[in-house]
Amino acid sequence: MSIDRDKIGFYATDDIPHFGKDVDKAIPKSTYHVAEAGRCYALERWDACVHHLMLAVEEALKKWACNLKLKMDRPLILSNWESILNAARTRLRTLKNQPKTSVSDRKIQRIGETLAHFEAIKEAWRNHCQHGRDKYDERRARNLFSHVETFMQHLAMTERKQK
Repeated sequence: MSIDRDKIGFYATDDIPHFGKDVDKAIPKSTYHVAEAGRCYALERWDACVHHLMLAVEEALKKWACNLKLKMDRPLILSNWESILNAARTRLRTLKNQPKTSVSDRKIQRIGETLAHFEAIKEAWRNHCQHGRDKYDERRARNLFSHVETFMQHLAMTERKQK
């Protein structure tokens, strides 16, 4: 077995933080899945790459929900994407119905922007990948890898600024 030169950087036997130390620190449970996605990409296993990227994003979603202290019907670990996104939508509506301040306005923007990203990922990739409705090729897997990397770096930066 051999790996193309242009993909060798994606392959590592250790769970290296492909998306950087900030993402690794902010969303540590995602590191394994990001590393697996890299290995799958290097080995040209496109569907598996996308699957692991979606699992990494799910870890980010759960971390975000925990940071927002969303009210859930069941433990967060057992909650699905839709129930988490519904709780986030409820939080956003509640904030919008409160008196406006510069702090609440920034919070509304931050939650709204992050929620939009998670919803787009869910509708465009997650549901189709996790339920076997689509097959992926190199171009689509690489584009998604870049998209998820950018989004998760944004999440990590946002979390760092809030502390």
